[in-house]
Amino acid sequence: MRDKETGPLDVLIYRGTPAKRKSMRLDHDITVVGMQIFKKDYDRFYEEYKDEKLV
Repeated sequence: MRDKETGPLDVLIYRGTPAKRKSMRLDHDITVVGMQIFKKDYDRFYEEYKDEKLV
């Protein structure tokens, strides 16, 4: 993926074991996550993105 102004976007595929997911940084341009993992890790996403709009 590319942004017309800034070039390539930094994309994270958020998956794996709970330990592996916990070690991942969430400071990417785009984070792709399945619904079940999102539900399990909702509190983490909420804390990380509480000032951002989640779509």
